[in-house]
Amino acid sequence: MENKIKVILTTFFKMDDARLLCEKLVEADLSPCIQLIPKIISIYKWDEKLNEDSEILALIKLEDDNEDRILKFLYKNHPYDTPEII
Repeated sequence: MENKIKVILTTFFKMDDARLLCEKLVEADLSPCIQLIPKIISIYKWDEKLNEDSEILALIKLEDDNEDRILKFLYKNHPYDTPEII
């Protein structure tokens, strides 16, 4: 059976952080391609306060069999204390 292609979404505050982490994913052959979309606006609640921030959205493409490895890598290396990973 062929692997299915999936996309993981996550966000970053700083382009340098996004670029560094995504370069490591591609260099480690965990993802063949990642697109970074700058200047999205995120509106969210954190610590009971409404927040609005400019972030960078990463679209991480992966094959189905790499999903667990990428998720472990993201949770270990993402600069956010609680990263959004969809």
